[in-house]
Amino acid sequence: MADTYFTIIIPAYNEAEHIRRCIESLKTNDNKKIKYEIIVVDNGSTDGTVEIVRELGIRIIENTEGQRKSIGTLRNIGARVSRSDILAFLDADIIVPDNLLQIAQKYFCDGFKGALGFIVNVPSSAGWVGRIWGNPLRLNRDKVINVDFLTGRNIFINRDVFERIQGFNEILITGEDKDLTFRVLRAGFRAISVPDVAVVHLGYDKSLWVFLKKEFWRQGSSLQLAKQWGFSFRTLRNPILSCWHILLLFMIILSILYLNIPFTLSLIFIWIFPSAFLTFSTAGLKRPFIFLLPLFLLTFLRWNISGLALFVQLLRGIPFRNG
Repeated sequence: MADTYFTIIIPAYNEAEHIRRCIESLKTNDNKKIKYEIIVVDNGSTDGTVEIVRELGIRIIENTEGQRKSIGTLRNIGARVSRSDILAFLDADIIVPDNLLQIAQKYFCDGFKGALGFIVNVPSSAGWVGRIWGNPLRLNRDKVINVDFLTGRNIFINRDVFERIQGFNEILITGEDKDLTFRVLRAGFRAISVPDVAVVHLGYDKSLWVFLKKEFWRQGSSLQLAKQWGFSFRTLRNPILSCWHILLLFMIILSILYLNIPFTLSLIFIWIFPSAFLTFSTAGLKRPFIFLLPLFLLTFLRWNISGLALFVQLLRGIPFRNG
């Protein structure tokens, strides 16, 4: 076992609003039986992030090249200079409970090989968008389950597993966490969601407009990810749903222009059906209507915004470029 049991790697870009609380929450995990180090990899922040990290006595690696790097690159940089056998990747807007490392240690000491992530909550003060989309109410995760996607906000992984799969894909702007999870599974290891404790995401979407902008960005590498995986069905799920919504929207607009009301109503039903199905299949029919309706709205808007992101990717020729 290395000198430090955990290395917590935090990529950051202009995170002055949250990074102090993130690091201070990690320091509450001080335990004589658990050793850890924290490494912040900064991407050229200009808002005082670097100064806060230094004030807290945390090791920081700065990107001084003048050009921002992908988040996968930042995480890999932190991993390369780390000293532990367990790597923990956290975002700078995550705060953790004081027993997070103790619980994570239990899994790895019991022989777990692969990647695990904890449940992510949002603060009770979050608005309706943050509460509906950011809390695990829609996921029904009350036990350890095998998953095929772990969010990069909190991923714990064995160093030897991380090195075997060659770390994060540095080409992807988004979706690098999904790609990592796929490669963990392909290498024969497990990816699990752990409900023992929850971390809190301070960077939740604070309004509908913020949600739409972030979703447009989050879906911006969907075709690139699919190409990395030979356009497999799993990686094409998002592009297919996105394409469905944007094509139906275009057809509805044409139908309205030609005043074909019955056909328009049929198209609208087909347009909203996938989002309705996904809402009920993920949240369950037992959820109250006051919860299901906003969840459906966000799901529906998400796939339409993803359709716009898909269209932009096609205009850029992403599926046809080499590399």
